[in-house]
Amino acid sequence: MDSANVENAVREYELTRPSYEKLCEEISELIEDALAEANIDIAGFSERAKSVESFREKISRKEYDNPLDQTEDLAGVRIVCLYDEDREQIARICANEFELLKTEDRGRALGADRMGYSGTHLIVRLGPAYSGGRYKGITNLKCEVQIRTAVQDAWAMISHGMVYKNEEDVPIELRRDLNHAASLLEIAQSKFDELRVKRAQYLAEIDTEISTAIQTEEPKLLDRKINFDTLSAYIRWKFPNVKPDDTLTRLVIQDIDGDRFRKIADIDVVVERAKQAVDAYSARAPQIFKNGTDFVTKSLGFADEGFRNKHAFGSPTREAFSRYDHLVAQS
Repeated sequence: MDSANVENAVREYELTRPSYEKLCEEISELIEDALAEANIDIAGFSERAKSVESFREKISRKEYDNPLDQTEDLAGVRIVCLYDEDREQIARICANEFELLKTEDRGRALGADRMGYSGTHLIVRLGPAYSGGRYKGITNLKCEVQIRTAVQDAWAMISHGMVYKNEEDVPIELRRDLNHAASLLEIAQSKFDELRVKRAQYLAEIDTEISTAIQTEEPKLLDRKINFDTLSAYIRWKFPNVKPDDTLTRLVIQDIDGDRFRKIADIDVVVERAKQAVDAYSARAPQIFKNGTDFVTKSLGFADEGFRNKHAFGSPTREAFSRYDHLVAQS
């Protein structure tokens, strides 16, 4: 485009840019609500309306007839997730939530013999489902939604820092090493995805043991080694009316004597020994027992001196150790 047309388009964009900022906000809010409903954890979320200078630079090197319509990333939302499966699910959510105009899977575009960035880019607009009121004036504006994993995001940032937009831009002397790095990142992503599947299978096994624990006097769960997943499962089984607290559960594992407490059964013995004392204390001070892990920490505090000395108990609980010590069964 010649300089006069560029400046005319820039002035027009300066006037409409607030609308694109508003579009970013609305689309971001809708996506975040949809992801929360779908229980998808994300590693990062950002939004931006293209800067005026960036818009000027882009259209200066493009042969656009209608720059505002043909520039599809004036509004942009970036979602960084953890796993490839999440990336695909987020893309489906966006396609259902908005009017989908274009989809580009950068990984497929690379082909089987090339390495590089492989995120998913969508061009969407709010469409007729969102019209009038707060959406007035932005319903038909376009927004680019970039969806990438944390590994893909790392690759994008590193390669962008090298200012190589395309593989053809990379000097032949560096291309082999760059492809090697890209392949290692792809392998890392695949391993993370595999680990997610394996952990899901592991948790399913534990959940099965919880569901059958009531029917047997010696549930298999008690034979499991103590780790975050098994201790969380034990708390859900032993104290079904109160959920475990993730942070406190990690602190329990950190503060117990690893030589004495190896299996979940070792925890269960202490919980049973301290049951009368914990019941008396929880009846007197229910506000102290906010989650299932609180019952385990108090049990350990009553029955194990080493844990009592190491764990950061408050004054009321330390006083309770003396008051109800006579209710703790002897080992």
